[in-house]
Amino acid sequence: MSEQSGKVAPVTEPGRLRTLDDVECAFCDLIHTGDAKWVTQEEHAVAFLPLAHGTLAPGHTLVVPRAHSDGILDTGDVAFAAVMGLVRRVSRSLVEGLGAEGVVILNASGPASGRSVDHLHLHVVPCWHDDEATFWPSDRSTHVLLDTEPVHDKIATAYQRLYSRASWTRSNHVAAKT
Repeated sequence: MSEQSGKVAPVTEPGRLRTLDDVECAFCDLIHTGDAKWVTQEEHAVAFLPLAHGTLAPGHTLVVPRAHSDGILDTGDVAFAAVMGLVRRVSRSLVEGLGAEGVVILNASGPASGRSVDHLHLHVVPCWHDDEATFWPSDRSTHVLLDTEPVHDKIATAYQRLYSRASWTRSNHVAAKT
C-alpha cells in the first residue's frame, strides 16, 4: 500500500504488490477512477468500451483483469479464468443485444506482440455478414528457428518441463471415459 495515496495496485507477480503510484497503466487508472463506458464490473474482471478512435465495430468491448498483469504470460489462474469467463458472457451479450452473428477475440501479449497497453486485455469484436471487415490476421511471421528439432516436440518438451504435474494425455482421457 502506498503511504501517500493508500491505493494498492493488484498483484503483478506472486507475492508482489505495487502501488498505483508505481504503475503507469491506462487500464489500472480506468479501473481505479471508474472513468469508462462500463459493460460490467465483476470481482476479478471488468468489461468496457474502447475509446471511439479504437473501436473496430459497434459494440467492440475490452475485457481486462482487475489485477494488473502485462499479458497472458504472467496472469494468475484466477484472474485468467475470470477474464475468459467474462469474454464468453460479453460475447453472448453482443449476439443477444446487438444481433451479432459471431465474435472475434483478439489479444497481443509480450513485448514483441505489438500490444498497445501493457495490461492483459482481450478485444471482443462483434461480427455481421455485412460488416465488410476481416479481423483475422493476414500477416505471417518470417522468423526462422535454427535447430532441426520439430516445433511440436520443442513445445511439448517445454510444456512438460513447466507443467509436469498437470500433464494430460489422450490415453488418460480415453481410459477415464471407459
